[in-house]
Amino acid sequence: MSSNPFLDSNVDPYEEKDSPSSSNPWGPNSAPTNTARGASRPAPPPPKPASSGWGQQATSGHRDREAELTEREERLKFREAQLAEREARFQGFNPPNWPPKPWPSPILYHDIHADIPEKGQWLVKRLYGTWFVAIAGFLCNFIAAFGLLVIKAEGSGGTFGLSILILLVGTPVSFVFWYRQLYDGVKHDRSISFFMFFLNFVIYLGAKIIFVIGMPGWGGAGAIYAMQAFGENIAVGILCIISTGVMGFGVLNGIWQIKNAVSYYRTRGMSVAAARNEAVTGFTQSEVGRDLIKSAALGRH
Repeated sequence: MSSNPFLDSNVDPYEEKDSPSSSNPWGPNSAPTNTARGASRPAPPPPKPASSGWGQQATSGHRDREAELTEREERLKFREAQLAEREARFQGFNPPNWPPKPWPSPILYHDIHADIPEKGQWLVKRLYGTWFVAIAGFLCNFIAAFGLLVIKAEGSGGTFGLSILILLVGTPVSFVFWYRQLYDGVKHDRSISFFMFFLNFVIYLGAKIIFVIGMPGWGGAGAIYAMQAFGENIAVGILCIISTGVMGFGVLNGIWQIKNAVSYYRTRGMSVAAARNEAVTGFTQSEVGRDLIKSAALGRH
């Protein structure tokens, strides 16, 4: 039999063959097929995820967080150091309690029994009393000078004006410049404080001697004014005698207290050389001293 279908009478050339390739593509059970030139295209590979840099951002964020934590830790350490320095600076700080009432507001802390070693309390108490004697002398001098102004004694105007200045300025100056220096010297066994006490106390005693003499116009209603006033007004003369007596007692008591302070100073092993070394050390540790040392060091370079 011939293989040519057109020659075979039993074969209908228009008969549809039952094969998948010849099925109706628009039939109900048909599925779309790829018929592009006899071969199916390979399926495209799945899209790769876009590199959004998330991993790098996470790493960078972690590093930033670590840097921020480190910076915070350094700040905390710095603050702790500042607090420790402040606590060390104010260690032993006591609230002001002096002057006592009726003074409206205390200015500084003053407690001989709590602050001063027992061996030195006797000296500080005596100088504290000496300071009150000094204030009493300033006050009596002011009252007597006012009496001299009333009777118009020679140079009474200048004497009265200076007596006001002596009372108002001499009171705090004497406390700070000689009594407080001795107080700190005994408290800390500091030679430089004793040295400042001796210097300022001698100046105070020298001024007191001038006031006791009572030269007209020099601020002191002393002996000379007392003799002149008795011839004009007995009451003013008595005031001048009282002023002279109180200030004279202050001078004698001051000389005695210098002797006591020198004795204590020597028994504690203090000296002028120690005072000089303490002064140099204090200056180099001060802010001004550090600035000068830094400037000198930079100048050499």
